[in-house]
Amino acid sequence: LRLPAGDLGVAEACGGVQAVTALVAAAAFAGFVRGTGLVRGALLVAAAVPVAVGVNAGRVVLTGLTQEFAGPEYATGAWH
Repeated sequence: LRLPAGDLGVAEACGGVQAVTALVAAAAFAGFVRGTGLVRGALLVAAAVPVAVGVNAGRVVLTGLTQEFAGPEYATGAWH
């Protein structure tokens, strides 16, 4: 992304896909342990995907705002 304060790149090490995978696995585990049944369990797993995507989109927006208002040094490295 090109921002006035500088470019904001998403590194390969960024955990977006890992977060989706982990949340889907957690939803499947929770559905299994609670005995929700096949349909409700599948709905729980399906709902995990848009939640993870939304949270990651919010994280990217927050990182961009941090870069713009606090400076690029706070949007990279240990702060990221």
